Amino acid sequence: MKLLALDTSGKTASVAFLRDDVTVGEVFFDVERHHSEILLPAIGHLLKGVGVRIGDLDLFACTVGPGSFTGVRIGVSTVKGLALANDRPVVGVSTLEALAVNAAGFPTLVCPLIDAKRGQVYAGFYRSGAAGSLTRLSPDCLLAAEEIPNRIEGDAVFVGSGAGVYQELICARPQGRSLFAPPHLHRISAAAAGIVARRKAEAGDLLPAVQLAPVYLRREL
Repeated sequence: MKLLALDTSGKTASVAFLRDDVTVGEVFFDVERHHSEILLPAIGHLLKGVGVRIGDLDLFACTVGPGSFTGVRIGVSTVKGLALANDRPVVGVSTLEALAVNAAGFPTLVCPLIDAKRGQVYAGFYRSGAAGSLTRLSPDCLLAAEEIPNRIEGDAVFVGSGAGVYQELICARPQGRSLFAPPHLHRISAAAAGIVARRKAEAGDLLPAVQLAPVYLRREL
């Protein structure tokens, strides 16, 4: 399976090409430019670099939220346009699940946290299994940061921007050890989104492009 995956859900942006579960190439940006300015040139550069034409792709995927409202919309609209133009299916990936991939393999609860500002975090709860698989334990949610210590029991590994911002609060949990992924793994990766997307596609969790939509956990102000 040849898959193009995008992430534009936060400050950073990335594009990845995967052949099955192998990341053949990835382009990553952490620059002060609007995602809409860099995304299509990045896709063209990546595909040229790996020697693949856009018509050769089998599947398109992107993170659909939670995250930056504007960023998520850019990723979703780009993937919809590319998939419609090439008559291909799409897969929408939870931003938190893609982030959890960065900590897959830890024999603990995996808690991806994205700083949602205003003292809040987008939070997910996953259990890591064989070969880095992840099982969602509850729906992704929006929490007040002070709720974290009492929501999570036992040993857990935390990953994401929210883990960095609220590390001191997390370490005050009354039960269990709090482990933290290295700082470079706190960033969301299009390659990780691609890994999730392939597994969803194999399970038949595909969408026609017109049905792809952002997932917001709170209303835009």
